[in-house]
Amino acid sequence: MNVEIGRGLRLGFVPGATPGKWARRWEQRCPEIPLTLVPVAFDQIATALASDEIDAAVTRLPVDKNLYYAVPLYVDSAVVVVPKDHLFAALGADEAVVESDLALENVFDYSERGITAKEAVEWVAAEVGVTVMAMSLARLYHRKDVTYRLVTGLVGTEMGLVWLKSKDGPMLQELAGIVRGRSAKSTRGFGAGGDGRAADGAAGSGEGAVSKAAGSGSPAVRSQLNPKVRGSKPGGGAKSKAKQRQVRRRGS
Repeated sequence: MNVEIGRGLRLGFVPGATPGKWARRWEQRCPEIPLTLVPVAFDQIATALASDEIDAAVTRLPVDKNLYYAVPLYVDSAVVVVPKDHLFAALGADEAVVESDLALENVFDYSERGITAKEAVEWVAAEVGVTVMAMSLARLYHRKDVTYRLVTGLVGTEMGLVWLKSKDGPMLQELAGIVRGRSAKSTRGFGAGGDGRAADGAAGSGEGAVSKAAGSGSPAVRSQLNPKVRGSKPGGGAKSKAKQRQVRRRGS
């Protein structure tokens, strides 16, 4: 079942994700259709999508490709969170910890401990040990008594836009185009006053109609884009004919 236009679009996002810029682009592209941002815990994303609490989500990848469509967005760099007086804290802002340096540290995996990233930062502040997490989470739960540094050699967390294949439709395809960076001129028709049918392969009133006209060999369209198509300079038709008559008279 497709998302209903009347109620708008609900975009979930996990802690640390930053969907604001895409929400602003949606508002510019589709001002008549509201988009609501809904914070959702990472372990509740699947439930929220299945129960229609949200229509799509900016969340961590990978996901089950049999159930979901996913558009990769960016990679959230890995950092190590340490107490403020830790040796790593002496590194400059442009310096990073080497993965092998962590071998000498008491590193705990907060997901294996069954605690949240926020609780993990509290553990670090209590000097239980140090932990590795996505930079966005370290920024979100930052405290004055802890800091973090990038770790080279560790793969970051890939983030993406995810939605159920069974709920796919024009609105979700329009959102996917926005996060991919598709411009308003190249919209599939939904956000440009069309009915969205172009997103499902039918001829819409957006890009499809324009592209068809521009690429159909229409002399009117080609001459507007490129005056040389007619074999003369803009506005030079009458002068060209006069020159041709003069040449014929000279040759007669």
